[in-house]
Amino acid sequence: MLPIADVDVVVDHLDKLDKLDHATGIMSGGEWMGMVIAVVAIVVVFGTPIVIVLAMLRQRTTRQKLINDVVLKLADKGHPIPPELFAQAVRERSDLRRSVLWMAAGAGIVLYGLCSWDTDVMGVGFIPLMIGVGFFVAARLEQKQKDAG
Repeated sequence: MLPIADVDVVVDHLDKLDKLDHATGIMSGGEWMGMVIAVVAIVVVFGTPIVIVLAMLRQRTTRQKLINDVVLKLADKGHPIPPELFAQAVRERSDLRRSVLWMAAGAGIVLYGLCSWDTDVMGVGFIPLMIGVGFFVAARLEQKQKDAG
């Protein structure tokens, strides 16, 4: 067994090595892995929406390029160009469907907050619930405009 004095010397030596590692910038394995995980998490969290937006923009430009190519081919052959090519695809009842989904999600979160007596969760649940109500009102107003016009 080591005498107590020798243990103190070993502990002091380990403390000096630890301070030396921090002073020279050398990271231990755990610190290195923690840094890698943090960087990857930040890139994934902030990079995913950017990738999604870029993919949507690329899909939209590719679609528009294909439409332009079709129009040029039709014009070269002297055929009439159908106006439906330039009309945006309108989904019937998309706002109504979207409103039901948002309201259901919000109502579910609010009900969960009621069951757990957590007013913070209920407050968060009202956000998607009100988004759904907004979509519902927009769908009804559009329907009234179509019926009147």
